[in-house]
Amino acid sequence: MTMPAAVTAAAAAAQIELPEPDFNYPIVTLVVSDPIFPTEAKPKTPPSPPSQQLQQQAKCPHCQGPIYIPAPTPAPQVEADIVDPLPVYWALSKPHPFVSTLKIVRMHRLGEVVYIFSLTNDMQVCIIDELPFRSVRLVERSMGAEVFVGELEEADEAAPVVNAYDPDADDGEGGDPEPPPAPNGTQATSNSVPS
Repeated sequence: MTMPAAVTAAAAAAQIELPEPDFNYPIVTLVVSDPIFPTEAKPKTPPSPPSQQLQQQAKCPHCQGPIYIPAPTPAPQVEADIVDPLPVYWALSKPHPFVSTLKIVRMHRLGEVVYIFSLTNDMQVCIIDELPFRSVRLVERSMGAEVFVGELEEADEAAPVVNAYDPDADDGEGGDPEPPPAPNGTQATSNSVPS
């Protein structure tokens, strides 16, 4: 007797176990990215009927009689129509921001891409999202103390801290410090002793 394909796939998925993360390497725990999908433009506030609009009085250039023109819209009403899109939060062990049945199980930054691995509890659906780094606002990494110290030392070696108050500190331009200024001609002759 053969098992239906759906039962066989579910049984195979139940046997799959994900490898544990390498805790000796920094783990990406949070990524904040720009919105993925374009937001719809918020409809502009409809103009007020002419009877309710602010108006300015001016002189007609031809007959010099009074004419009424609409006043400019005050700035606060214009700014209220602008919508700032919210960023997208990708958090380890939390639901996928677009598919709530998926859970984020790993995130890695490799080169200029952040890879986000998500799957359902029954492991029937697995997704890998690739975020180009130009759309990423923040990457948070978590690690043990030993790894943290190593990362800190590596960062310090790559960009040494320069103490602005230490006169003996290298200014980063390399080379020897400038020699003291040479005395001018009158100082040289006044200090010299004739033989």
